[in-house]
Amino acid sequence: MPYIPPEEVGPFGPQNVWELSEVLYPGEQDGWSAAEGTYNGQPRLGIRWNGNEDRHGFPTSFGSPVWFLIPEELEDAVRMAVKVMVLWQRFREP
Repeated sequence: MPYIPPEEVGPFGPQNVWELSEVLYPGEQDGWSAAEGTYNGQPRLGIRWNGNEDRHGFPTSFGSPVWFLIPEELEDAVRMAVKVMVLWQRFREP
Protein backbone atom coordinates (compact mmCIF):
# COMPACT_ATOMS: atom_id res chain seq x y z
CA MET A 1 0.00 0.00 0.00
CA PRO A 2 2.12 2.96 -1.20
CA TYR A 3 1.92 6.52 0.15
CA ILE A 4 -0.70 8.61 -1.73
CA PRO A 5 0.24 12.31 -2.12
CA PRO A 6 -2.57 14.79 -1.30
CA GLU A 7 -2.84 15.81 -4.95
CA GLU A 8 -3.88 12.24 -5.80
CA VAL A 9 -6.46 11.70 -3.04
CA GLY A 10 -9.71 10.77 -4.71
CA PRO A 11 -13.31 11.92 -4.46
CA PHE A 12 -15.77 10.98 -1.74
CA GLY A 13 -17.33 7.64 -2.61
CA PRO A 14 -18.71 6.48 -5.93
CA GLN A 15 -20.76 9.63 -6.64
CA ASN A 16 -17.63 11.76 -7.25
CA VAL A 17 -19.17 14.70 -5.38
CA TRP A 18 -15.76 16.11 -4.28
CA GLU A 19 -13.53 17.90 -6.76
CA LEU A 20 -10.08 19.03 -5.63
CA SER A 21 -9.26 22.66 -6.47
CA GLU A 22 -6.00 23.29 -4.59
CA VAL A 23 -3.88 21.64 -1.93
CA LEU A 24 -3.29 24.43 0.59
CA TYR A 25 -0.88 22.43 2.71
CA PRO A 26 0.54 19.13 1.46
CA GLY A 27 2.22 18.06 4.67
CA GLU A 28 4.53 15.07 4.65
CA GLN A 29 4.17 11.36 5.16
CA ASP A 30 2.61 10.71 8.57
CA GLY A 31 1.62 14.40 8.73
CA TRP A 32 -1.59 16.08 7.63
CA SER A 33 -2.87 17.99 4.59
CA ALA A 34 -5.48 20.65 3.87
CA ALA A 35 -7.20 21.34 0.55
CA GLU A 36 -9.82 23.53 -1.10
CA GLY A 37 -12.37 21.86 -3.31
CA THR A 38 -16.02 21.65 -4.16
CA TYR A 39 -18.52 19.26 -2.64
CA ASN A 40 -21.78 18.96 -4.57
CA GLY A 41 -20.74 22.13 -6.40
CA GLN A 42 -20.18 24.16 -3.21
CA PRO A 43 -16.71 25.42 -2.15
CA ARG A 44 -15.46 23.48 0.87
CA LEU A 45 -12.32 22.91 2.92
CA GLY A 46 -11.04 19.39 3.52
CA ILE A 47 -8.30 17.92 5.70
CA ARG A 48 -6.80 14.48 6.19
CA TRP A 49 -4.01 12.63 7.96
CA ASN A 50 -1.42 11.58 5.42
CA GLY A 51 -0.34 7.99 5.43
CA ASN A 52 2.99 6.41 4.67
CA GLU A 53 4.28 3.43 2.74
CA ASP A 54 2.30 1.07 5.01
CA ARG A 55 -1.08 2.81 5.24
CA HIS A 56 -3.26 5.32 3.35
CA GLY A 57 -3.79 7.70 6.27
CA PHE A 58 -7.22 8.81 7.48
CA PRO A 59 -9.96 9.04 6.46
CA THR A 60 -10.39 6.35 3.84
CA SER A 61 -13.40 5.06 1.95
CA PHE A 62 -13.41 1.47 0.74
CA GLY A 63 -9.64 1.39 1.25
CA SER A 64 -8.91 4.59 -0.71
CA PRO A 65 -7.78 7.90 0.85
CA VAL A 66 -10.40 10.68 0.92
CA TRP A 67 -10.81 14.17 2.42
CA PHE A 68 -12.75 15.02 5.60
CA LEU A 69 -14.89 18.13 5.22
CA ILE A 70 -14.44 20.77 7.90
CA PRO A 71 -17.83 21.84 9.31
CA GLU A 72 -18.88 25.02 7.49
CA GLU A 73 -18.98 27.12 10.67
CA LEU A 74 -15.28 26.28 11.29
CA GLU A 75 -14.00 26.65 7.73
CA ASP A 76 -12.90 30.29 7.92
CA ALA A 77 -10.97 29.79 11.16
CA VAL A 78 -9.25 26.61 9.96
CA ARG A 79 -8.47 28.10 6.53
CA MET A 80 -6.91 31.17 8.19
CA ALA A 81 -4.86 29.00 10.56
CA VAL A 82 -3.54 26.92 7.64
CA LYS A 83 -2.59 30.03 5.64
CA VAL A 84 -0.83 31.62 8.63
CA MET A 85 1.05 28.38 9.29
CA VAL A 86 2.18 28.14 5.63
CA LEU A 87 3.37 31.76 5.67
CA TRP A 88 5.19 31.23 8.96
CA GLN A 89 6.97 28.17 7.57
CA ARG A 90 8.08 30.13 4.48
CA PHE A 91 9.32 32.96 6.69
CA ARG A 92 11.38 30.56 8.80
CA GLU A 93 13.02 28.80 5.83
CA PRO A 94 16.64 29.84 5.33
